[in-house]
Amino acid sequence: MDRSSLWSLRLGYSRKQAEQINSMGLSGFLNRSFVSNSGLERPSFLDNEPNSLSSLQSLRKEMRKLSTEDKKARFRETGRRSQQLRAWWVDRMRSSEFPLQDKMCCFLHNHFVSTFSKIRVNEWIFRHHQLLYNQAFGNFRELTKQVIRTNAMVQYLDNIDNKKDQLNENLSRELLELFTLGIGNYTEEDIREGAKALAGLGLGEFHAVYKERHKYDGFVHFLGSTGKYDSDDLVDIIFEQDPAPFLFVRKLMQWFLYDEPKEEWVSYYGNYFREVDFEIKPLLNKLFLEEYDRDLRARKIKDPLHFMMHLTEELSASETPALSIVDFIRTQGMDLFNQPNVKGWPGGQSWLSTQYYLQRNKIANMLCKGVILDRSELIMGNAKMGNSMQRQIEISNGWNGTDNAKETIENFSNRLISESNAQIEADINQILRYDFDPSLPKASKAVMRLFNFMVNSPEFQLI
Repeated sequence: MDRSSLWSLRLGYSRKQAEQINSMGLSGFLNRSFVSNSGLERPSFLDNEPNSLSSLQSLRKEMRKLSTEDKKARFRETGRRSQQLRAWWVDRMRSSEFPLQDKMCCFLHNHFVSTFSKIRVNEWIFRHHQLLYNQAFGNFRELTKQVIRTNAMVQYLDNIDNKKDQLNENLSRELLELFTLGIGNYTEEDIREGAKALAGLGLGEFHAVYKERHKYDGFVHFLGSTGKYDSDDLVDIIFEQDPAPFLFVRKLMQWFLYDEPKEEWVSYYGNYFREVDFEIKPLLNKLFLEEYDRDLRARKIKDPLHFMMHLTEELSASETPALSIVDFIRTQGMDLFNQPNVKGWPGGQSWLSTQYYLQRNKIANMLCKGVILDRSELIMGNAKMGNSMQRQIEISNGWNGTDNAKETIENFSNRLISESNAQIEADINQILRYDFDPSLPKASKAVMRLFNFMVNSPEFQLI
């Protein structure tokens, strides 16, 4: 795969931006990508959802008067809108001209996990998502302060139950363990003391606020410092610690570049992150421009979203409904707004179990026939794929109808295979032999067999 295509996949979700990277150069492409959008417009399908704490409380009072069946119907409607929110995001990701901001948002979504399955309020999920999107290239320290003051996060990590006379340590623990320093860089006492400073931080009208009656007013001893602290103070103290940059940088490199980044590179970029005062944009700029010169082929397993975006783009299968993509990636363990736990999607080898690989091959085989599934056939957990609800769509693998075997193989390899090897080259040459005649009536079918084989190969799963 040529370098521009590879980096289009790394900075986006397909090869869609390869020509722009090639023409602008990576630096120009990044500069354009860093021009943040004005913000996310609230989707119209959320208009009937409560958009404040008071409206949510009013709705819940009304629901107490409803019958059991009517309550279930309301819950189902909330669930449907949650699905619409996932599809809305997928549509935005695949239509964006410069998708780096959405990709960073997705990374932060998996760093600051907050799930619909526990929160059950679409407005809070959207506001959390909006914050991550708008601050995707901002300051990580300031973003951390804002995230732990969202209604979504205090609900998800049970800080609504954290009170001065009955502490809940969940938010304090994850703030240290998963959001900033990482295991081994704090003590259990730090967690307990942090919980005191977070006591009383609960649900507010539009974002989390301290409730004075539950707030702890005494001194807190946290990471070697003592004082009367609130959540912002805790974050400031955390970011003064030596390990502060490294957890984030390691996860960032894993998201974009390497499933297993070298520790010396994590240290190098982490030290730079501290130098620029935890500003994300200069870190990304340095990271991508310097790593661009390395040979990074086949260093990462595609997550399910990348797999589907790349596959549908290469087949010009734009008719594939966003909800079908949402449901397929959920069967692959990547449920948007619904990670399995607070640690998020583990990534790496977990994306390519035997079951997931077979599911990927099955969906690729169907798309190569111009068939998509009704979402009712994508059964969560086992991806049962039958024949009763199939729908035919127009597809094209980009073959021009005149290229010979060598030209076709070279074109497909550049688009689909991050790194070739002797075995796959031998297999490819058996499918489309040197004497292939593009003028024959069945030539296009032979070319599609080649395309299908390549997208089913282990090499297509890598970037």
